[in-house]
Amino acid sequence: MDQKILELKNNRIKILHIFCIIISSIFLVCGDVQKKERIKIDWTKYNIDLPEGMELFQGTNSSMPLKAWVAIIDLDNEDISVKVLSSSDKDRVQTPLEFMEI
Repeated sequence: MDQKILELKNNRIKILHIFCIIISSIFLVCGDVQKKERIKIDWTKYNIDLPEGMELFQGTNSSMPLKAWVAIIDLDNEDISVKVLSSSDKDRVQTPLEFMEI
């Protein structure tokens, strides 16, 4: 009986050690998050046939990594109507061109 109690205590200590190692690893891997006042983004204009008064840009920052898209729309142009659409892309890798094809 004493042997079983000793084994249970040893197992609990092993589990506690493993738990401590996992928690310590999480804190070591997850470094401090630093807020940036400004993020450098390199913008590239898409060379696609859009109506007059519409421009589409892609921005990237490979050090983060970060991708962003901006559409500049001339809202004074009466020939343009604007509607906001949202992608349901789960893995968040869909580009605006891929979104337009849907």
